[in-house]
Amino acid sequence: MMRERNRGDHARRGIGRRPLIVGAAAAAAAVAGAWLQAPPPVPRHRPPRNAMLDFFDSLGLMRGTDHGPAEPGWVRKWTRPVAVRIHGEPAGPALDQLEDVLATLSRWTRLPFRAVGDDVYDDARIDVHFVTGGTMEERFDGPVCHCATYGNGGRLHTGVIEIAEGYTDCLRHEFMHAIGFDNHWVGPHATEDMSSVLAHRYSAARSDEFSLCDELAIRMLYDPQLAPGMPRIEALPIARDLVDEVLDV
Repeated sequence: MMRERNRGDHARRGIGRRPLIVGAAAAAAAVAGAWLQAPPPVPRHRPPRNAMLDFFDSLGLMRGTDHGPAEPGWVRKWTRPVAVRIHGEPAGPALDQLEDVLATLSRWTRLPFRAVGDDVYDDARIDVHFVTGGTMEERFDGPVCHCATYGNGGRLHTGVIEIAEGYTDCLRHEFMHAIGFDNHWVGPHATEDMSSVLAHRYSAARSDEFSLCDELAIRMLYDPQLAPGMPRIEALPIARDLVDEVLDV
């Protein structure tokens, strides 16, 4: 069986203690409720069909480097509820952001992403570490955030996200890596009109919030027609049809 590992963007006192974002049952209920209730619509620029297909292909079906996609890949995604364990002591605003990210991803992927204590073990989990800037400097020679994911045959089972203090705006960027989008949004279509949390930090295309392109791409990746492990050559024709579907909604 295929084993895979992907590294995303570089970019302890436990948190419990705000009944975790957590109070695990309460958090799960909050996430489930937010999953079922969509937020008020926000006017956003709708991308052209071919540009949206390029966006999805570049980020979700290709493998590459910080400079862009380099070779064909395969579909990588979570297929069961994901436990999110928090390590370190993020400030209150960081917890608010994390709650919003988990609720949003639960809604768009239709998989529960629930916050749990750092002492809880789950086979499908993402560990989020809030660390000092000095620690990130030592480990990665400058980047402020980092993500790595691991899976079998395209089915993700483990993720690790590290966020340096003061850079909680990276949360959405790293979580999008963590759910299966390996690359960064670069190239001719990466403009302010087609923004993304996966654009490089100071580029015109960078968005602090999930953009419409991000939302549509997540919905596409988690459509059941795209099976984990499906190679790009098989996934791309399906993605073409899904683009039409999500743009018509």
